[in-house]
Amino acid sequence: MRERENSMNTRRVAVQALLVAAATIEAFGLSQAMIAQLPTATFLPMPVPAVLRMHAGGAASGFWAAETGLSNSSSSSVVSTGTFINTTLDPFPAPQAVYQTARSGVFTYTVSSLIPGATYPVKLHFAEFQKTAVGQRSFNVAINGTQVLSNFDIFAAAGGEFMAVERAFTTTATSSGTITLQFSDGAADSALVNGIEILPPLGSGATLNTGIYALTAKATGLNL
Repeated sequence: MRERENSMNTRRVAVQALLVAAATIEAFGLSQAMIAQLPTATFLPMPVPAVLRMHAGGAASGFWAAETGLSNSSSSSVVSTGTFINTTLDPFPAPQAVYQTARSGVFTYTVSSLIPGATYPVKLHFAEFQKTAVGQRSFNVAINGTQVLSNFDIFAAAGGEFMAVERAFTTTATSSGTITLQFSDGAADSALVNGIEILPPLGSGATLNTGIYALTAKATGLNL
């Protein structure tokens, strides 16, 4: 009997709290329709911290560092566009500036000061803003001597021009603690990349977990 009375008292308190909240809102002149339009919050997945986020061919942008570790630069050049890049296909996109500038040609990046023998996730970010059809650009990418992309066509992978797309791999740092990424010509034109991410090393048998969340306001898109 006493448990039932306690339950009823709890409900009365909850109802009274709601009535007080409603009265307070009305006092400030907020209607039900206005309340419905107030910003709501949701949890959105955020990428894990990175060992390196590098803007290929470009300057630093946000958490992304300026281009570094480049060799064979004489066989490549920087290309850019002012057109907006659609990032719908990339769950954790880079800043717009990263997709609007790229390194193109035959070139190599070397990332050093890593843990020898550790397994690192590697993410490559691409956006095609020069070619207008499938088959106009296809190139190869090797990481530490292992070919991971063969005749890769950005336009085909993204489904069009001005569309961001990424490809992710894992690789083992060499005994000297380096990861080397080689971009070379394929069946058509030259290689191109916009951004490179090296994520923290994975433990033995582990998989990458991006379950870190940030509170974001729907109305503004700002991280809170």
